[in-house]
Amino acid sequence: MTGMAALIILLANWVVLVRLSVLVAVLQPGLLRPMLGLLGGGALAGLAMLYVFWRRLAEKPATPVLDMKNPTELRAAIGFGLLYAGVLFAAAWLSDWVGSHGVYAVALVSGLTDVDAITLSSLRLFGLGNLEADQAVTTVLLALLANIAFKSGLATVIGGTGLARQVLPGMAAVAAGLLAGWLIL
Repeated sequence: MTGMAALIILLANWVVLVRLSVLVAVLQPGLLRPMLGLLGGGALAGLAMLYVFWRRLAEKPATPVLDMKNPTELRAAIGFGLLYAGVLFAAAWLSDWVGSHGVYAVALVSGLTDVDAITLSSLRLFGLGNLEADQAVTTVLLALLANIAFKSGLATVIGGTGLARQVLPGMAAVAAGLLAGWLIL
């Protein structure tokens, strides 16, 4: 089951990049080009690693069927709404107080558990003219790197070395892809 768990973790991490791309395309199409450079670099690296893990898993015997539950619970939606409001407030306040460096600090902290709230906040601040395009992209990059580091740590602590050996190369590839996409901008 460790191989399947690693594949699911890496797939979920890859879906975050696709979801953020859709958010940018819908909410701030003017920011799509620089964001796609960043997110595309991470997504391509993640897709390559997913292919490698999927091929490895296909060579192993069949795994048991997992029991899935409904992810659309009201409590989770309310929690996200509160998190988004808090991140938006902190990002706007710190942006006014110390400029883009305040938003970067919020990105690093909020990115540990969630990248959607800081991404939405960055898109909003960009739309209001409070952040430049490169600052918004850097904010999302920092949040994603913090999120990848946190997920990698969780996989290592909770899943042990067996899971870590499988997840960390995929997470590192995505982080490297994000950095490469950011540097190309």
